[in-house]
Amino acid sequence: MINKEKLTSELDIIFKIKDCNSICNQIDVMKDLLKKDESFVINTFKSLDEDSKDIFSKILDYLDGSIYLCSIWKKSDGDMKSFIDLLSLGWTSDTYDKFEEFRAQQFRNPIICETTDLYTETKNESEDADFDSIKDYLRDNYGTIDDFFLSTVKDYYFENINELLTNLNIT
Repeated sequence: MINKEKLTSELDIIFKIKDCNSICNQIDVMKDLLKKDESFVINTFKSLDEDSKDIFSKILDYLDGSIYLCSIWKKSDGDMKSFIDLLSLGWTSDTYDKFEEFRAQQFRNPIICETTDLYTETKNESEDADFDSIKDYLRDNYGTIDDFFLSTVKDYYFENINELLTNLNIT
């Protein structure tokens, strides 16, 4: 079963990490605690009440999003355009339908797209701030892909997971 104490301890570690490789390693630790394998995820869902099932589903969305962000951070090798293109998979009018079935799964492995619509949120923020492109927005607000990655993993994915864990009713 899910060990909330252990998860909270591991989250504390994530919030203190200052480099991308260490964050990716810690994401793997979180993956082992939250979704060891398909059987673990299915059994966890079966053990939860309806509200907690929704919460656990959101936790997995954020975890899978962080896993995907780590993979595209590695694949893009510092190239902002490549990073943004990979981030957009599944969230543009051209790709949304292709990834809809994947996003609906309780257990996703491998993670083939971002699972929380971070791309659209980032795109909307860039447009609201009158930037010509997401690339310009990221450069102006974060500087590098590494800075965006670190901030997003901590302040978006794992801050949300941390908050959701407090409301998860584990029996």
